[in-house]
Amino acid sequence: MNYEPLDLTGIVNAQTGNWEIHGKDYVVRRVGLDLYIRVTGDKLHTVLMPQASADHLAAGGWIRSPLPPFREGASIFNDNFPWNLANQATHATAATAVGNRSFAGTYTVDEADSGLTSTKEYSVSVDLDEQGRFSEIALADVGRPDLGVVTTFSDFGVSADITAPPTSEVVDQDDLSILVFLELS
Repeated sequence: MNYEPLDLTGIVNAQTGNWEIHGKDYVVRRVGLDLYIRVTGDKLHTVLMPQASADHLAAGGWIRSPLPPFREGASIFNDNFPWNLANQATHATAATAVGNRSFAGTYTVDEADSGLTSTKEYSVSVDLDEQGRFSEIALADVGRPDLGVVTTFSDFGVSADITAPPTSEVVDQDDLSILVFLELS
């Protein structure tokens, strides 16, 4: 099976916690406790949803959904996103310098919390910018390095006015299955 990594870019308003991320053929915006989702292109034809919602998206509209109830256990919908993505780097052990502002280490997850009796190890690589802030964090399963995730942080301090789309462009949908099809859940 070929694995295509999730490729997202986004912007965050650090004061409000509102954010917007862009994936291939979609945009997801978090404003307060609501998600606004716009799906276009080929992705629109792969997402299962009510026909009225699909028609609304095809016309350039947005869907509004509440945040998922499991959000605190999720990466993207967590209230601390995107800063929570640095948790693995800040909890890495055996970290060693591998460059001027680069470090590598190991992050171990005790899977006992999920009912398993094993641990899982991840390799962690970190690059810092000139001010000591995370600029890139790479995390990969030691046994499956091809399934790694790279998170890049940049443009610190850029203004981000992230607001809800105009209400005339929005329809409500409580079914959160769209997030599964966008590979965000």
